Amino acid sequence: MFKKSEQGNTAYFTELRAELENLSPDTVNKIMVHVDYLARKANLVPHAILEGRHFNVDRQVEQDAIRNIDAILRPTNVIDNSGNPHMATYIGDGLCLVRTKWDGHVVVPTFNVDVTIGILRDGIHEAWTTRVVQELLREGQTYINVGANFGYYTCLGARIVGSTGKVISIEANPHVFCVLMKTIMYGGIVDRVDAYNRAAYLVSNETLDFTFDYQFIGGGHLSGPAETADQSDNPMWSPESLPKLLDENGKWVSSRGLMNSFHVQTLRLDDVTKDLVADLIHCDVEQAEPYVLLGAVDLIRRSPTCKIIFEWSGYAYTSGNHRYQSAVNDMLSFFNEHGYRIRQIRPVVGENGEISVSEYLTAEEFLSGKHGDYIALKPNNDPWSRTM
Repeated sequence: MFKKSEQGNTAYFTELRAELENLSPDTVNKIMVHVDYLARKANLVPHAILEGRHFNVDRQVEQDAIRNIDAILRPTNVIDNSGNPHMATYIGDGLCLVRTKWDGHVVVPTFNVDVTIGILRDGIHEAWTTRVVQELLREGQTYINVGANFGYYTCLGARIVGSTGKVISIEANPHVFCVLMKTIMYGGIVDRVDAYNRAAYLVSNETLDFTFDYQFIGGGHLSGPAETADQSDNPMWSPESLPKLLDENGKWVSSRGLMNSFHVQTLRLDDVTKDLVADLIHCDVEQAEPYVLLGAVDLIRRSPTCKIIFEWSGYAYTSGNHRYQSAVNDMLSFFNEHGYRIRQIRPVVGENGEISVSEYLTAEEFLSGKHGDYIALKPNNDPWSRTM
């Protein structure tokens, strides 16, 4: 979790002291059991160790204390799956209940071939972003999941924050939202999740048109001015719909879709989070992230330790219209004004669950960045600034 200390090097414990302020009383009490034990071995009071006092104990005693504390700070681990293989159970209506590698339960539609594949086959979706959420969230905290889809991250976040925490889960697509509700129920997390079938946006109570393909249902997007949807009776891959997916030689064109549409009202995050302080905001809304975050400026302002995971593609900026580019620029100005810096989350996970992130990006590097997940955070609240 933190830098491992050499004997007499107190870096780990001084960083731990700062982290204790973000944890629930129950978690702090569990950690202090091990700090107290270490302090007794060092003939010191516990706070002396946390305040950076040099101490001298057997190396194994110190290592055991650190391992025990890390286990409390990181209660779920995508890498350690011993004795807990993921499982899938068909529950009818084209739905499966999947037990994930991190011991959650997510309902997925079997017809989906983008988000469902990893969850159903491997018990995990986007292992690198899963690890970031595990690393950053703590018991009792508040997690905002925008573009919740079937509820994979909603369930993950809800399991981490526990019954004393809060999850706000927002999904625009009503077809997906019905699956999300089942994940919340099957996952046993209804007590801590508020779910909204709305499109997070700059303002509330507008109506937006979306286009989507059932097979790639996680990729629904705002309908373009010239975009039409095929509202056929059979929107699934089938012998009847197959001709629309083939070229003149009968070859499957994988980029073609069976497009359908829906209408949904918008919701400004600031309108439903007035009593909350956010610890982690997580947006995956097909390049509409700037609109979502500009609708959450009050929430972010009053959340001094908030971190923001969001999907980004430089191509979306260079190919976007003036309105979209202006929203991106306004988002970057807001980040800069409030002390946020941006890193890219690299799509890899180390053998022991290590997360790989880029250095802080300049505005130019960000605007030309590759498609992927990024994170905005303040340097004084950046866990990677202490390890890079």
